[in-house]
Amino acid sequence: PVSSDALFEDVCEVAGPARYGWVICEKICALTVTSSADWDAEHPAGVSLNGLFDIDFYSVYPYIKRGFTGDVLTYQQKPLSELAEDDLWLCACDKELHISTTSRPATRGTHTIFVTLTLDTGEKIVYSTDHTFE
Repeated sequence: PVSSDALFEDVCEVAGPARYGWVICEKICALTVTSSADWDAEHPAGVSLNGLFDIDFYSVYPYIKRGFTGDVLTYQQKPLSELAEDDLWLCACDKELHISTTSRPATRGTHTIFVTLTLDTGEKIVYSTDHTFE
């Protein structure tokens, strides 16, 4: 397998050295959304809500897989539950990565939504935000 450092260097060679900071070099293998409160009867607190969220983002990785042909950035939009292991590899950090829910929780009130990124190193990075559903 090719290391993320080698791929990053390939991208930088094509895109130019002035653009080193525009991609996330860590390989994000998984992204999981959970809530601190029950979402509904099938999704108690702490259980993955990936089937209830969509994601859209830009990535350089499809460009590399195509042999450095076509557009450098590829826009992707899909249900979070359909995110493949390499979809978020080399995603563009100068573009928005947007996660949105396709349903409202049955439990009203404030939910702490946790977004957990799992890297290929096993490291987990957790972001959280409070949102009140009425």
